[in-house]
Amino acid sequence: MTWLNRLAALLFGLISVGIARTFLDKYDVILLDKEKFDNQDGDEEEKEMGDIIHLRPQNYDHAMDVRGTPTHICPCGCNIFNVP
Repeated sequence: MTWLNRLAALLFGLISVGIARTFLDKYDVILLDKEKFDNQDGDEEEKEMGDIIHLRPQNYDHAMDVRGTPTHICPCGCNIFNVP
C-alpha cells in the first residue's frame, strides 16, 4: 500500500510541474513589492497640480461658449442647452 501512495505522489508532482511549466511558458509573471507600490491613488499628482479650483481662470472675457444659444428655459429659470 505504501508503494501506491508513493506512485500517486509522484504522478501528482509530475502533473503539477507540467501544469506550472505550461503556465509559465504561456504567461509572464511579474512580482511587485507591495510596500513600494502601496500608495498609487494619485496623491502625489494632486499635490503637484494643486486643487482644481486654483486652475480656473480669473477672467472669462476672452472665453468662448461652445454650447451655442439656449434652446429651452427651465421653469426654475435655468437655461437648457441642447448639446449633442
